[in-house]
Amino acid sequence: MNQETKWIFAAIVALTLLIAPAVSCWARPTWKDGAVTQVMANEQPPAIEIDGIRHTFMPKAMILQRQTNSTGGYDEDIIPLWRVFNGQKVEAMIEGFRVYQLVVVR
Repeated sequence: MNQETKWIFAAIVALTLLIAPAVSCWARPTWKDGAVTQVMANEQPPAIEIDGIRHTFMPKAMILQRQTNSTGGYDEDIIPLWRVFNGQKVEAMIEGFRVYQLVVVR
């Protein structure tokens, strides 16, 4: 390896180390809707598959069930993970593969 190649390699490594943290801070929670394909409630930490993509619940994640009331608004109740079943329509606040809030839509 000649001197020029070493400098180019060092510059690539340095730029990678500088850019990687900046790119990861751009991740923001977004809402995703889909259908539950698998619930892994017995794992630690608990996980869920939405449209075939596995997501892990964060420790303080909330699971809600939403129902439309007679006035056209919504009623939401906190439910345990074991009441989430395959095929249910859900909306999830997701950042990467982490779930912060899951809403089961009825």
